[in-house]
Amino acid sequence: MQENVIGKHIRTVREEKNYSQKDVCRGLCSVQTLSKIEAGERMPDVFLFDGILSRLGLAPDDYEKVLFDDEYQEIALQDLIEDRWNEREWEQIEEILENSYDHSRDSLKVQYYWQIRAMLASVQDRHESSIECLERALGCTQLDDVTIKMQQVLLTTRELQLLCMLADERMKLGQLQESKRIVAGLLGYLEKHEIKDMELVKTYPKVVYLNAHFVSSQSEKMELIVRCEKALNLLVDCGTTIFLAEIMQILIDEYEVMNLTEKTIRLKKQLESLEQFLAEYGLTMQNDASCNRWFAELYRKEYLLCEEIIKGERLARGLKHKDLIEGIYEDPETLIRIENGSQSPSYKKYQMLMERLNLNPEKYRGVFQKRSELSRAKDVLGKLYIQHRYEDAKLELEKIKLSVKDTDIDDEQYIAKEDAFLDFRLKKIDASEWIARLNAALALTYKGNWEDAIRVPTLAEVQIFLYLFIAYRSMERNEECFHLFKIISECFNNSKLSRRYQYRALTLLHRNRLVFLEELGYCDEGLAWADEVLRYEHQAGRGRGLDYICSEIACIYEQCNKEKAERYLRYAFYLSDLFKRDINNKKIDNYYRKNYDSTVQWY
Repeated sequence: MQENVIGKHIRTVREEKNYSQKDVCRGLCSVQTLSKIEAGERMPDVFLFDGILSRLGLAPDDYEKVLFDDEYQEIALQDLIEDRWNEREWEQIEEILENSYDHSRDSLKVQYYWQIRAMLASVQDRHESSIECLERALGCTQLDDVTIKMQQVLLTTRELQLLCMLADERMKLGQLQESKRIVAGLLGYLEKHEIKDMELVKTYPKVVYLNAHFVSSQSEKMELIVRCEKALNLLVDCGTTIFLAEIMQILIDEYEVMNLTEKTIRLKKQLESLEQFLAEYGLTMQNDASCNRWFAELYRKEYLLCEEIIKGERLARGLKHKDLIEGIYEDPETLIRIENGSQSPSYKKYQMLMERLNLNPEKYRGVFQKRSELSRAKDVLGKLYIQHRYEDAKLELEKIKLSVKDTDIDDEQYIAKEDAFLDFRLKKIDASEWIARLNAALALTYKGNWEDAIRVPTLAEVQIFLYLFIAYRSMERNEECFHLFKIISECFNNSKLSRRYQYRALTLLHRNRLVFLEELGYCDEGLAWADEVLRYEHQAGRGRGLDYICSEIACIYEQCNKEKAERYLRYAFYLSDLFKRDINNKKIDNYYRKNYDSTVQWY
């Protein structure tokens, strides 16, 4: 069996930060279990995996996870609870907790149970009961005396969120000193520990919002402004709308008191545009206190289902069940149960199945890191693309080729698709050759004809599909564009996993489909799709693409309603400015001045 790369990664980060195994696994698992994970002898389930990574300050969102059936069932149950929560169906949630929730010995699952119990008590104004449930939830991971232990232990993201909720509940009961101590402890913890931005953004703005209730002196107000500005930058850089309105409003109020007119006007215009744009679709920015304030999560982790990968790849190769199981299972019925989700393979058997399907064992080993050694170089390349500096990007890619050794199949696929893209942009190849090279890159992970595979594509594969879409559009092969969208959409629609777990891939697809419809002049269909994409972005708490959506809606309305087109261009300008999308901002400004009002004063 090949080395478990994620176990080695966990051990390396833990040792670099000088954390003991006991520090990392407190309340999550035994030291022996963590030792086995680090040694590659055991794979953590998705919940333990997230907990360990967040204790280390890493972002689970940077990793892709293949789910086995028991994990999927737990996630499906949590999805059901969240759906009922969004509909404010409190009695139905109570029923699920009583009748369907497995009170296992797994501390993380029990912790989630008590968190939901606490939230139900809170929305029913039973704050003392909510506090009791929160304390039981924290006790599940041995965090009993929070005021003492907070600075002495490592905390998961969920523990940080539970502490935020506890501070909020104590504040509602007028227990201000207790609430203030928890908030101070949270601030101290977050400012002391190195935490990845995507994890930090889930708690830091909430803690700053709570801290604002305890600020009185001028020096504390100045400190609050610094923290709010940090929170705002964090939210904007991560493209997140959760708690964005609250932080912006605190800053607006403080800027007004300090007579910082320019900053006040700027933030007001941005917040007004955001709220007005969403209000047109019946959406709101600020969650009311009785609903999603502490519940909202950022769904960026990419999940794939074990059963879907196995079944999809087997069918793509035209294999029967008996062809795949030789030397692995005695009875085809075992594989049938695995493919229908009623049984999960052991990790060793799963890896044997992957190798039998001729799939890269590192790519489908259960958990794999999305941010490889190429990640920093990829970020540089991405920025050059935004600036249309393709010659510089080509030079950068050549450096990447020379610097990267022992590439895995993900890296090889990435280099192949970007090399082909840049050659096309630099007019070294035509669209037909670009399509051929993209199909060759797909063949690294899709064995056989990818159109026959029914498994959900990975994010990297979706990016290649979108390059194919661009190539087809350049040749005006519109029918093939529609066909491409149809096939990929069906793969996602047929998955048992809800779309929130394939957010990044689906966002790329949906936005490109919106552009396609707008370019073809399909007004009604384009507006309907824009509504779908917007609600999807809002549900996921994402904001970075809102200016893009506004721009496309404006382009659609230019064909039928100039007044609305102008309004959406104004929304797009302010939102691109808010989320620091400078190139888009300049394009929108130039287009607006040229076609609508050359003397416009934005602020």
